[in-house]
Amino acid sequence: MSKDYNETLNLPKTDFSMRANLPNNEPDLLSYWDSINLYGILSNKSGEKFELHDGPPFANGKIHIGHCLNKILKDIILKFNSVQGRSIAYTPGWDCHGLPIEHQVSKKIKTKDITKLEIRNLCEDFAMNFVNSQRDEFKRLGVISDWDNPYLTMSPVFESNQIRVFSEMYFKGYIYRGLKPVNWSPSSQTALAEAELEYPENHISKSVYVKFNLQENLKEIENVSLLIWTTTPWTLPANKAVSVNKNFTYGIYELENENLIIETSLSKIIEDKLGKSLRKVHELMGQDLLSFQYISPISNELCPVLEADYVTRENGTGLVHTAPGHGTDDYMTGVKNNINIFSPVDKYGKFTDEVPERFQGLNVLKEGNQEVVNYLSEVNHLLLQEDYNHKYPYDWRTGKPTIFRSTYQWFSSVDKFKLNALDEINKVSWYPTSSIKRISNMVSQRSDWCISRQRSWGLPIPVFYYKDSNDVFINEETISQICEIFEKEGSSSWWSRDIADFLPFEYKKLANELVKGTDTLDVWFDSGTSWKTVLDSKDSLPADLYLEGNDQHRGWFQSSLLTCVAVNSISPYKSVLTHGFVVDSKGQKMSKSKNNVIDPQKIINSSGADILRLWVASEDYSSEIRISDSIIEGIKDKYKKLRNTLRFLLGNISDFDYSNKFNFDHLEEFDKWILIKLSKMKMKYIESFNNYSFHNGISHVLNFTANDLSSIYLDIQKDILYTFSSKSKVRLSCQSALFILFKEISLMLAPVLSFTAEEAWKSSKVSDETIFNETLFLDNFHEDELEKKWDKIFSYREPVLKEIELLRSEKIIGSSLEADILLNCNKQDYIFLSENLDNFQKSLMVAKVDLVEEEVDDLKVAVNKTIFPKCVRCWNYTDLRSDVDPNICSKCQAQLNL
Repeated sequence: MSKDYNETLNLPKTDFSMRANLPNNEPDLLSYWDSINLYGILSNKSGEKFELHDGPPFANGKIHIGHCLNKILKDIILKFNSVQGRSIAYTPGWDCHGLPIEHQVSKKIKTKDITKLEIRNLCEDFAMNFVNSQRDEFKRLGVISDWDNPYLTMSPVFESNQIRVFSEMYFKGYIYRGLKPVNWSPSSQTALAEAELEYPENHISKSVYVKFNLQENLKEIENVSLLIWTTTPWTLPANKAVSVNKNFTYGIYELENENLIIETSLSKIIEDKLGKSLRKVHELMGQDLLSFQYISPISNELCPVLEADYVTRENGTGLVHTAPGHGTDDYMTGVKNNINIFSPVDKYGKFTDEVPERFQGLNVLKEGNQEVVNYLSEVNHLLLQEDYNHKYPYDWRTGKPTIFRSTYQWFSSVDKFKLNALDEINKVSWYPTSSIKRISNMVSQRSDWCISRQRSWGLPIPVFYYKDSNDVFINEETISQICEIFEKEGSSSWWSRDIADFLPFEYKKLANELVKGTDTLDVWFDSGTSWKTVLDSKDSLPADLYLEGNDQHRGWFQSSLLTCVAVNSISPYKSVLTHGFVVDSKGQKMSKSKNNVIDPQKIINSSGADILRLWVASEDYSSEIRISDSIIEGIKDKYKKLRNTLRFLLGNISDFDYSNKFNFDHLEEFDKWILIKLSKMKMKYIESFNNYSFHNGISHVLNFTANDLSSIYLDIQKDILYTFSSKSKVRLSCQSALFILFKEISLMLAPVLSFTAEEAWKSSKVSDETIFNETLFLDNFHEDELEKKWDKIFSYREPVLKEIELLRSEKIIGSSLEADILLNCNKQDYIFLSENLDNFQKSLMVAKVDLVEEEVDDLKVAVNKTIFPKCVRCWNYTDLRSDVDPNICSKCQAQLNL
């Protein structure tokens, strides 16, 4: 009976378990990171700093899977910079003002007897509650940040800084107050910016073709009408002009007993819609129409025909109904021609008493619109009506249609600094690169930005109005006084203090003549000035990176750019990265009604935050990102492979003294080869992560660990690791390589699998400090001739392994260790393999390799079952036996020093 040699083997030992148990282990690691102030460590790593400026989420609910994607991406980038040796700066932020919060609070208020100040206090409490809950949820994801010092758009310091930005823009002439048509939400009773609109598919408007009678005959042709087309009949009571293109050709077309003026190329479309023939009786240019007047069909006012270059042939009649109080182009035409800006619609979207009695009090989007159509039909001004399917602006918060309505609002004159903004856009690095075109187009086409809102919960616009004239009173002294008070007490002091408190001494005598403004600033102006508090205050402008969803080209990216360019003439960011939205496995938007919502908390509770983090890093987020239970299962499989690799490495360096690791030059050839491959993989990983292509970077790590590392190197080296003496130079060389592999792979995974990498690092007992104190090796390993040699050895390996596998499938041999190999090869191959026979046999893990030289084009491989006996200790088959115990081989005898 042979001796039991199991106790002489160096089997892997580690407390890094195969079973991750992340839901239970991760909270302990969070506590550890808190105890060592990990953010403080990361923010003071070196003199080179990387700053990512956080776009503030709304503090109005629990986080969803989209929040997780965004925050994890940011954390990956920051930690990647850290493992490369840089300090990081990341101040988290929250958007605390605005209608979503006010709306939620209003639903809970049971009485109308409540002051604006009381509403604001309730809103502040509501927002702060979700700031705290979201902060805990973000921390649970493993996101490291300056959580104790966030920026809140409702904080006194932030508000005073925002007022300073407002004042700088105002005194530069970039902000003004005026009566203009704006996107108005009747459902919210406030003006909206373009970024607060959405355009759902399949909106149906009632479009009408309406006859406007000319005041006089045209070329002796009687009963002539201008034919206009509109999708907003409710704006016809505010009609003040008809616009034409002076370069178009128009025809007068006879239809029964009347004559209609229509652009000639569009007349055929009108014929088709009517199902009747139109006979052209005269032709004239648009220029010729400019001398005529018509009678507006509802107001009965005498109105002019005007020239406008926005009149096109795309649809309609080539004549555009113009209501300067209800459209941007209409407004510009009205201003140009000194026409009254008339908007007879109140804040609820109802007609005022400025229109005929039959329309007063009617909702313009509902019964008011229909009543206008009914009236036009009654007085024979309606030629045709039809449904029109098109994109129409909706309030993104209430999900209800908006209107254009003229009100006194505050605007930013974007045109005055637009060229500078476009120049700055071209200096920024955009990821993906196609997004530069998107934001450039948006900014170049942008009209003046309406920055005022009619809400309770927001930062008040710091101006006064004279009671008798409604003129604005503002100067640098009042702004300075207001900023000083806001910085100490917050903006609710605007409602709690008297006017005189905000006026410097020399202006206090005006207190009785003034009233405080009640408008608040657009929340996009809030978040868009965050650079002032976070970056400008510590000379970090511009930030290295802004990162948000691709909807922010029209939102935060743009508002931040415009305010910063207006004040500082530079962009607030050097680079901008955007991601898509999370959808289900079929590419559908998540909604409760579809029952396809993925709750991130359930994934964390069942599988751990690292699984979510690996999902984020594994997906191409440049477009829509899919998630489902089956996708998460696939991510868990990836995770297990990576964890098992770390576990194997840890198990085989448990008895290794890291202080005695070999330098690269002193390593065995095969150990050098795997480190060379590691370096090449690391270069690809770093390039991918530098380009924010995390899914490619993680793929490089996964492919390396699965192929070069696990399938080749570790499989081959098990014999050395398990059976060689712990003092053997060959084993110490291998362990030196394993240590480097473990450290480098752990650091490459740390930005993504932060919890797992930290757990593995603590298990290694390399250091008492966090893994995030470490950095990747700056130098790469390379030795070109050695790499080529070993790559060539492995090129011969594949055809041999295929033949071995055939014998295994036929149950002739159990493993490659039982195989004898006979290779017939040409002279060139014979010489190379003869010179490297030991290494070649090592790579195959077989009992014996014999070579025969002959004239062949390709290798001829013969595999037979060896006749050599098996070593009971190392399981190799060899005729080199121990002279002490014939059951073991001579190699094992030497390693045991028998």
